[in-house]
Amino acid sequence: MIRKLCAAALLAAASPLAAQTAADEPVFSPDQVRAHVEFLADDLLEGRDAGTRGYDIAALYVASRFDALGLKPGGTKSWYQPIDFARARFKKDAPATITIGGTAFQNGVDVMMTANARDPDQLLAADTVFVGYGLDSPDHGFDDYSGIDVRGKIVVLLAGVPEGRTSSEIAAHLGSEKARMAERRGAVGVITIPTRAFLASTPWKRLAGYAASSRYVWIGKDGKPWSSAPEIRATAYAHGPAAEALFAGTRTNLKRVLDAAARKGAMPRGFALKAPVRIERHSAVERIASPNDIGVIPGSDPVLAKQVVMITAHLDHDGIDPKAEGDKVYNGAMDNAAGIATMLEVARAFAEGRDKPKRTVMFAAVTAEEDGLLGSQYLAKHPLVPAGGRVAAVVNLDMPVLTYDFSDVIAFGGEHSTLGPIADRAVAKAGI
Repeated sequence: MIRKLCAAALLAAASPLAAQTAADEPVFSPDQVRAHVEFLADDLLEGRDAGTRGYDIAALYVASRFDALGLKPGGTKSWYQPIDFARARFKKDAPATITIGGTAFQNGVDVMMTANARDPDQLLAADTVFVGYGLDSPDHGFDDYSGIDVRGKIVVLLAGVPEGRTSSEIAAHLGSEKARMAERRGAVGVITIPTRAFLASTPWKRLAGYAASSRYVWIGKDGKPWSSAPEIRATAYAHGPAAEALFAGTRTNLKRVLDAAARKGAMPRGFALKAPVRIERHSAVERIASPNDIGVIPGSDPVLAKQVVMITAHLDHDGIDPKAEGDKVYNGAMDNAAGIATMLEVARAFAEGRDKPKRTVMFAAVTAEEDGLLGSQYLAKHPLVPAGGRVAAVVNLDMPVLTYDFSDVIAFGGEHSTLGPIADRAVAKAGI
């Protein structure tokens, strides 16, 4: 099973690089995989939370394995790509509130927002505009901002995208772009209203619980916490009485908006709201550091070596929960010690194989995935490629499930590039 899993990962990465001959098939070791998982998931590593001693031990372990295999250091500091993070938490003596039309709503009850590292002591007041789903992507058939002026205002929008209007992957992408879409139109804030479909998968109680959590963000070279939409000063969710208050005095009410959103493919139209919003929050911010771990096998072809195939897996997990009863350590054996172990076995197969890859292969054990995919985001924004080079492909190994008879591989996103057919050939060769 381990042999096939590693072979699929190796061949998916290697097929565009150099063909494997029958005599040079990679040989994988289940014992090696088990040893990696047992070490990384041991209680002594305390759950490998980013910025902790346990994570640093895990990063040292991966770097030592890269070194033993003969890989080259690929970071900006030997094997490491150091990253500084800002961690924001709400100040205990200053409750965060959102006031809608004169009524204050306490954070974590009928509204939810997280602490802010960029603007620790924040007071934002603005008028509001409803913009449907808040989608500004005519190429995908969405133009929710047409004819609506949102400059200097807080936009109120529905969570997700209309059912049946696009694929789940495009829907996920568009959902992640909503703040940037609002920023392009001149908005200063975003309040999201969960639809009934959204709440069916993510109950409000669970969502509201995030109000008490810390918010992490990496710090850019300018010394500021990074934001994909820096002109959007505040984002929040509103539910129940708070969401109803946003539509007070308008031509419709929350129920009608949610009824419209429940119809398949429906696109509720936007209009100006009458309830001004005032957001106040006070955050305590501290800095922590946690590196990505990078090992490289240089490409053997003088021209193709500038193209980089990245094989990535996240190294961190959820650390220790001091409030838990009994076992307090989130060991993260499958999530994602198994992915790191698979990556290390693929690295060993490349390093010990007779035919060296023509393109450069970069192995990246990334940090702070559990805090919002931050290590991989930082690597994407600061790619460690050769001068004049580029990233040609990325294969990410996340949480391979080693608890059932291995029979299939799902290459998420493969159909959007030439990696799809490559993955098909690779898994067929592996007999799955």
